[in-house]
Amino acid sequence: MRLLLRCISGLESILEREVRMILGQSRSVITERPFPCAVSVSGPLLPTDVYRLHYTSRFVTHLWREIGNLDVNHTSMSEDRLFSFLTQVDYPKALARNTVAAFIRNPARVDDLSEALLARWKTFLADRYGATFAWDDYQVRLLLVAEKDHTFRVYAGDGHTSLHIRGLRKKQGVAPMNETLAAAMVSMVPDEAAGQVPVIDPFCGSGTIILEYLMRRCNVPAQYFNSYYRHFEQRHLRQASEAFSSCTVGTGFDEEEWRHTIEQEDSKISPHHHEFIAGFDKDPRMIQVAASNLDPLIRLCDISSVPLQAFDWVKLSQLYSGSPVALITNPPFGLRLTRSEKLVESIKHFLDVDGSTGVVAVGSPEDVEVLGCDPYGGEVTRTRVANVDTWLCKVVSVCCGGV
Repeated sequence: MRLLLRCISGLESILEREVRMILGQSRSVITERPFPCAVSVSGPLLPTDVYRLHYTSRFVTHLWREIGNLDVNHTSMSEDRLFSFLTQVDYPKALARNTVAAFIRNPARVDDLSEALLARWKTFLADRYGATFAWDDYQVRLLLVAEKDHTFRVYAGDGHTSLHIRGLRKKQGVAPMNETLAAAMVSMVPDEAAGQVPVIDPFCGSGTIILEYLMRRCNVPAQYFNSYYRHFEQRHLRQASEAFSSCTVGTGFDEEEWRHTIEQEDSKISPHHHEFIAGFDKDPRMIQVAASNLDPLIRLCDISSVPLQAFDWVKLSQLYSGSPVALITNPPFGLRLTRSEKLVESIKHFLDVDGSTGVVAVGSPEDVEVLGCDPYGGEVTRTRVANVDTWLCKVVSVCCGGV
């Protein structure tokens, strides 16, 4: 079996490490990067592996399964030959009379992968299976990829909402942070800091970073609150959709085994009664939004409380003066460190105690350098979401040679 996992550009290496953690370090699987924003996983994979990756991964946004491949020298390829291959693929039954989105990715830059071929492919699927096509609100995804190793692959997946949408953020601000980006920031906090020092987000907004931190600390599966799996108020599992079972998993799907796998992952949830993470925001309305979003997770994990307070970040460092903290934050879009000496001084004040650490999202290489980091160094991860570049910077205390 071969799977294709989509993620935010720049998080491929983090996703590869997570895949091996979920599947087990001893598993003989191969991970590759066929194009930016994607990691392929191949080997003796089982349906239970697909269930776990889909349900627990914090970095996967979409998951597809290979349903056909053609190994041929690109120089001898023609549009007609490729179209013939597409007509012989064993498509999943969910394709019949359903709404479909079909895409082409061409990292090998094959000339014959054109809009004309895509149109012929869609016409064939409409005539043979009664499929209709749309750019949104579809049940099935199909993807044709021309890889650089002279292989063409067709992948199928369900058309459900992107997995980066956890289902907890019922309310949000104007420019909410992508959940998988927040998960990446949380993963960059050293293990020795998590749970040992207060975790602070001075720009908490709708609470995305706090949500991802608590879900990771309490081992809550990434999709636990996703409406595909559960109704928000009723915690029982929904029935798996035909698109998920026949496209994402394939003929090996077993409803009872799927439910058992989900129950196994849920049994690993570990309540943390006194997890200390605090969120602050200048806007009192966002504090109310964050509190509302956090409530279901707090109740699930039996967390005593998560302090949230409206407070100006300029004065916030006064609350933790002299104490080590773990700072995880994404300053509001447009607030550049290079233009705000007060913000830089505030971050320095947080990190001027030995034992403090921080992960800060910034919007330019110049801001990275202001934090004392190298834009191309190992402590910085450059990502791209919706054509916007963001640098995730891991910084340490001034005492340790950081900011």
